[in-house]
Amino acid sequence: MHIDEIRDCICEYLGSIDGYSLWDDLLQETNPANYGYEVGSVLVQRNDIWVDVPNRTFTFKNLHLSFSARMAGTKGGYDQGFQFKLSGSGSFEFGEGSQGIRVAHIDLDEGQDLELYGESNSRVE
Repeated sequence: MHIDEIRDCICEYLGSIDGYSLWDDLLQETNPANYGYEVGSVLVQRNDIWVDVPNRTFTFKNLHLSFSARMAGTKGGYDQGFQFKLSGSGSFEFGEGSQGIRVAHIDLDEGQDLELYGESNSRVE
């Protein structure tokens, strides 16, 4: 598998329903805390991913994450949409027979918090 194919597979996986589960731990730690969330989309371009094939790791920049979070409690609360541009790293595994890629985990770069009402994101009405 060529490097560009690996990068394409990582892009596709991050934007797939299977890839959305990678955000669970991160989205549970928003500030302020939320009462549930739903990932809307994850978009990253191939040119914004760097891959270290021997170590099966990658870094990314300019990843666009949009999600809705349940705010102000489960009763009487409201759903608010948020968008972040993020950078970080992760690891991947090759599928059986080197067919396809499964991203095993992702981490955000240090100092990138999911501060819902901070300056580094935009709220979606």
